[in-house]
Amino acid sequence: MKVLVKKLKYGWLISILVLNFTTLWANASPVRFQNGQAIFVLQDHLHHAFYWWPTTLLNYQVQFDGPINSQDFKLVHQEKNQEVPFQFSNARTTADGRYLVTLSFLSDLPSGTTKTFVLEKGNQAFTPITEQQQQETIVIQTSKLTVRIPSSLPAQGNVPGPVIQVSQSGREAMGNSEFNSGTKKLINIQTERLASGPVFTTYQVTYTFSDSATYQATIKCVQDYDFVELVEEMSGIAPKEKVKWSMVWKGFNPTHRQAPNHPFGQPGTITSQGDSPQAQTYGASPGFGRFVWERIDQTKLSFHHGIMPDGEEGKIPFEIGNFEPWPAERTITSTLFWDARGGQSLGVFAEDLSRWDDKDYSIWHSAKLLNVSFYYRNGLLSWDLPLSEGSRSLGLSCYAHQQDIDYMNGLEALNKPQQHPLGFTYKAEISQLSYNAFLQNRFGTIHLDKIKDWTLTYPDSSVAAPVIFKDGKLKSSASFVKDFLSNYYISELPFSGTRQNSGYGPVPARQFTEKWIDGLNRFYPSLTPEERRRVTAMFLFHAYVAADEAYMPMKHMLSGHPNFLADVKSIPALAAFQFPKHPEAENWADLFEKYVDLNTHYHTRPTVEAWNATGGRWTENLGTYVWAFLRPTIRSTFLLNQTEAAKNRMAGSQTASIGNWILNSLSAPYDGESLDFYRNKDGGLDHHFWGIVTQGEGSRRVHPPQGAHSARRKAASSLWMMGTLLDHYDPVLGENLRYVSKPTDDDQEAFANKPEAFRELMYPQEGYDTGTKPDFKSIKLTGYGTILRAGVDTPDELSVHLSQIDPGPNYRWGVPAEGGTGGIYFYAGGKSYSHNGREDVGDRRLQDTDLMTNFGVFKDGHFKSIGQNVLHRPLYDFGVGQFTEITSSETSAYAWPDYQSRSVMLIDKDYFITYDDVYNNNIGGRFSWFTHPDEELPNIEVIRVGTGKGKINKTQLTGAESKGVWYDGMGDFMVFVSHKKGFKVVPTTFGCQIETPSNQTDLIFRSDQEMQARGETYRFLGTAGFIRKHRDGRQEMALFHGKYIGNGDFRVLTSDPDAGVSVSLKDHQEMDGRFYSPTKATITLEWTAAIPPNLKLYIDGRRESFKIEGHGFSVDFPAGPHSWQLTSGLPIPARPQIMASENDHRKVQLMFTEAAGASKYRIEMSLDGCKTWQTVGETAKTTYSLSAPDAHSKVHARIIAFNADHHSESTPAYPVYFLKEKPHFPDGLKLGISNNRVVLSWGQVLGCNTYKLYRRKRGANRFELLYSGSDRHYTDELSEGILYEYAVSAQNKNGQSILSFPVSTDPDSWLQWDPKPGEPFRRTSNGASEADAMYYPE
Repeated sequence: MKVLVKKLKYGWLISILVLNFTTLWANASPVRFQNGQAIFVLQDHLHHAFYWWPTTLLNYQVQFDGPINSQDFKLVHQEKNQEVPFQFSNARTTADGRYLVTLSFLSDLPSGTTKTFVLEKGNQAFTPITEQQQQETIVIQTSKLTVRIPSSLPAQGNVPGPVIQVSQSGREAMGNSEFNSGTKKLINIQTERLASGPVFTTYQVTYTFSDSATYQATIKCVQDYDFVELVEEMSGIAPKEKVKWSMVWKGFNPTHRQAPNHPFGQPGTITSQGDSPQAQTYGASPGFGRFVWERIDQTKLSFHHGIMPDGEEGKIPFEIGNFEPWPAERTITSTLFWDARGGQSLGVFAEDLSRWDDKDYSIWHSAKLLNVSFYYRNGLLSWDLPLSEGSRSLGLSCYAHQQDIDYMNGLEALNKPQQHPLGFTYKAEISQLSYNAFLQNRFGTIHLDKIKDWTLTYPDSSVAAPVIFKDGKLKSSASFVKDFLSNYYISELPFSGTRQNSGYGPVPARQFTEKWIDGLNRFYPSLTPEERRRVTAMFLFHAYVAADEAYMPMKHMLSGHPNFLADVKSIPALAAFQFPKHPEAENWADLFEKYVDLNTHYHTRPTVEAWNATGGRWTENLGTYVWAFLRPTIRSTFLLNQTEAAKNRMAGSQTASIGNWILNSLSAPYDGESLDFYRNKDGGLDHHFWGIVTQGEGSRRVHPPQGAHSARRKAASSLWMMGTLLDHYDPVLGENLRYVSKPTDDDQEAFANKPEAFRELMYPQEGYDTGTKPDFKSIKLTGYGTILRAGVDTPDELSVHLSQIDPGPNYRWGVPAEGGTGGIYFYAGGKSYSHNGREDVGDRRLQDTDLMTNFGVFKDGHFKSIGQNVLHRPLYDFGVGQFTEITSSETSAYAWPDYQSRSVMLIDKDYFITYDDVYNNNIGGRFSWFTHPDEELPNIEVIRVGTGKGKINKTQLTGAESKGVWYDGMGDFMVFVSHKKGFKVVPTTFGCQIETPSNQTDLIFRSDQEMQARGETYRFLGTAGFIRKHRDGRQEMALFHGKYIGNGDFRVLTSDPDAGVSVSLKDHQEMDGRFYSPTKATITLEWTAAIPPNLKLYIDGRRESFKIEGHGFSVDFPAGPHSWQLTSGLPIPARPQIMASENDHRKVQLMFTEAAGASKYRIEMSLDGCKTWQTVGETAKTTYSLSAPDAHSKVHARIIAFNADHHSESTPAYPVYFLKEKPHFPDGLKLGISNNRVVLSWGQVLGCNTYKLYRRKRGANRFELLYSGSDRHYTDELSEGILYEYAVSAQNKNGQSILSFPVSTDPDSWLQWDPKPGEPFRRTSNGASEADAMYYPE
């Protein structure tokens, strides 16, 4: 809370500046009563007619020299020279001897006004609120309400809830309450008065259980309020114990109901369209009559997804809770019921959402543990309020229904253009609101007692951000001021609040990054003083709102959607950039960093070692919404990096993991297509067709069109900037990201040829760094699928993408196929051989095989793909052959048991075989394949369906965005697919035999059941494998699943069917291959004749001993991927890895791993971005010093291990910069605290292998060295009561970097707040699920 103290002739003035996350006014600095008075100034800085506040209870801390009596003081409204009622409460003495009390009084705040209140000596003569004991109850009567609560009493018979009745003063009492202790035993109820006076009365009702659990309800009745405040705290109560209390509204006969976004639809009829809601006009009856309000017992409600399910009989289909993202129709923050005949309204709303804590830390939407539910049965309205560990804050309203009508009629008038003092007009939108919704907004989201402590001014003497933007969408200061202050986003908050789908939400909030921050930055110096005051106040106001829990919470839950959270939590960061000396600037920057940490932690699939699956997959779809998250996050990070602190708030392990997923999900190079295909009739392009690779720009890797609003796109320019932001955290990954993206490319939904403020600021158009070529390999990505690659960096390169979204948090991956599961995308030789339309694997309602490349079983009346499953089956990458498989889960009834599994077997760079296994041959299936209308389908041959004798029905289709084919049949499907022509495919009993255009003969072994196949030149026992025979006698074979594979002379056997092994037979003396198994396994090599003499066995380049038994031998392989070799000569060396480098002016020393089997290492350098390589030296050591070539500041290096007979695969390309400057400090310094230990970690700096960690006590000037070495993590011991700050630097032969921005152990910092310490990625939205369902295996 920010309080400005000024010395005036009246004494000490407290100027309260009109918002932050803090709703507890008690956190503000106390006001000192001295010189006989203290003066409080309540001031509106917004000067916007829609922003005003009704009479509100305001609270201030006041410091006195000693104990006082409220009767010795009076409070005067200075402008009116009128005494106003007040009361003191919560008197206490602080540890340092200060005597504090809470001063409370009532005031409104009309728009543009200032109110001054003087506390001085005198006598208050106001009558306290009436209280009366009536039998076992207490009746409290304010000017507007009569509230009945229970007195202290034993737990006997029917026990009431904490509020028994509520009614308008002077009218018949309504309602009755019942307390249900569930499986617990209630002991007693204790009622205590906490405060009483002319302004408010507060009681606390405590329910105590036999196990010492408690439920504590605090009821506050405020004079002139149309509602009663109820704050509840529960301790020791579990959800499964079913404790609750209920309000049964006898004496109230409701006819209708209203809630946010209810009733569904627009108000009346739109008579004129517009680009925004502000530009629309309506032609229905005015005001309250615009809507057909929901009847109290109405069912079959329309909503965004059709008809809302009715659910439990008599249950009203929405509840009061903390948060639900758009469309927010079931968990809402206010509900109203009214009797149209008797003119009575009764409502309930979530008041202080920062106090709504169910201790679950739900993800995306709040759990329903504390949701208030409503029932209308047998003509009686009732409310259920469940109780479990945590807290809840509610307002119970009761007033004349005419106030709802008047509110809507007043909104009608405000829908007409309103004149702004600066010369433009603005208006309010008409939406389904009520006076109860107004109460929720004004006494919850923008409560005056909260916002009075927000600092909405920024003195001219304070340093503002330098002007760094050059251009933007708004071309003049006048257009910026008008666009910002008249925008519907600004106008809607005072009416609709943050939970109504009528204008104030994350999507329109994108205007802050799209045009308002650059406009504010560019025009700030040239604004008139009046413009600057208004714009600054409004910008800061909405920064506070965005940081607050009432908009998108992240304190007690992590609200969704993830990209929406990015839109909202970026706003405070923008304010911190523009106003760096604002008292909240550092806190907002830390809040933004914590948002990044939480959002990436809970929305980034982890690496699962047990499955050999790599993490990084973002919750939201690849086609659109990961970019919608990255775009505002990257922009805000960039701007914060321009401030004095210059801290990269985005650097972290999860950000790197996301970048790695985006990188590895790219296809083989694609030569492009005509942009004309996507143009509309007037030649324009829909913004969803950004990123299209056009013919002539050169081959680019693309992302498949997966999810809503998707297209076949190259990576957004945001990826290039993401790579730059990783330069001092994961520099090689950062280089790889810049290699596959360009700053000159389109950004998400923003064409590169359109002027854009951030494009000119962040993205160089020439002379930019082009990164370092990635090391693409086949990969399995947790919760995403498998990408098989072959021929990487050759003209024949191909990639096959098998989609497998798994259960857990997912967003807009597609309606069909449960997110496109089982779908295949295929790219080869510069062409794309599969495709789907923009919404065909997105929002379009289709069967799973209608318009995408997939397979489906006919179940429940339509074709179903394999559905969502985990990727626990092994991926085998044996070079010449690869295999990946998805199995259907018994825990999902989507396709199982009808659909058992889908697999892809890739043979070299030539073709692949799909196998779709169904339960039996009586199950119908459809194999579908679709591609772009202007492109070719691949060569598809159905090898076998079912028993091989069944009929196959083929249907060809052509649509606006794709063309394709269906193959329908009964039983298992085995299908051949290739981009090449000239294959001869012959079905066999074991699978098929394929003659290739290169005169090779391939035997494909594939079945859903273990089979034995034996011929003159082949042996096989298992379910999946192949043998390739070359005309020169060479053979390659792979056993993916089975017990053995071989030819007439040799076979290889495994001890585990999941232990895969490949063999390349060059002659009888030489063979090598690869191995992979999730667990350790034994491999046996067996010959029909004697074993060739003088053979040595190498595994990963290291010699292994073996014992010959009969005509063979066995050897144990450890789990994981390995290479092996049987030879009489030297081994093929293992692949080395460059681990680090160190700059020494115009030299760089490379440090790399030792490669087993190598005698020396060849160092190669590329001067042309990895296109060509030249040898620069050899060494027997694992270090090498590179000297800078003339006129080159950056080159690439790679290492090849070799011996007299063989050489290894080269290391991935490694970037080398020949720099004379000192290094940059590492980004991403993070700390976690557990058991009095501080665990620190930080990023890597290219060209450095030494890091120095420093520590100092909070307040000290000098840092002391704590650690020096090559590790990038450290654990420190805490001393009790001492706060520490840490900073890190990087060092090389050029010198030592400056220290990083420090991090501290301050528990009050956003950065040290952790809602669930140690919790891994959670696969469920709430934390109360079964552990097996919640987390991945390690």
